[in-house]
Amino acid sequence: MKNGIRIVFDGNFYWKSQIDDLIKRLDFPHHIFTLKAPLKVCIERDRLRRKTHGEDATRAVYKKSTEFDYGTVIDINRPLDVCVKDILFYLSKF
Repeated sequence: MKNGIRIVFDGNFYWKSQIDDLIKRLDFPHHIFTLKAPLKVCIERDRLRRKTHGEDATRAVYKKSTEFDYGTVIDINRPLDVCVKDILFYLSKF
């Protein structure tokens, strides 16, 4: 990051304090996106994975990871190229 290389941190953050802590540690420009999809889409995507986690696990992760939004919300219940264009649009302003 010190050399200007852009990095994406990807994960399910279950508590705002986790994101707040990460932001405090970043001494670089940053932007946060919350990617949102309906539960049924998440269950279907899990079913299509090579190694599925199962519907119960998907429901548990969904419940915890959707308790709050942080940063820019991106509806990912659309084609991937549209979602990527949205993200790039927001980053171009940054």
